[in-house]
Amino acid sequence: MDEVAGVHETFNSLVDYSWTIPEGIAAAVFGLIYLRFLWHLPAWTRWVFIASASAFISGAVGVEMSTDWYEDEDLLDTLAYNLWNAVEEGLEMGGVVLFIYALLDYMGRGQDTPVKVKMSP
Repeated sequence: MDEVAGVHETFNSLVDYSWTIPEGIAAAVFGLIYLRFLWHLPAWTRWVFIASASAFISGAVGVEMSTDWYEDEDLLDTLAYNLWNAVEEGLEMGGVVLFIYALLDYMGRGQDTPVKVKMSP
């Protein structure tokens, strides 16, 4: 939704600092709120949820923060920036795919007839 609406681009145009700072704080608060929920999940599901969130947030916040320099120096049309952009999007999408996999696996474990979730190489 952010990609379509351009929320963080709008935020960056309104303030002098990067949107990654309040977003990182919001992600940490959100994570703390859901700690109790996480600890009640089976161990495997819990760790895959944490891994998927870590991948997504490291791309969305971490890589984005490291590319702020390119925008400040007006270097958005360079190979280096575009490679970092690919890393960012890859981490975000990989985190989402891993989260969906964990959800499907968890749902399948709660059924009388388990749903096989197979990751193909």
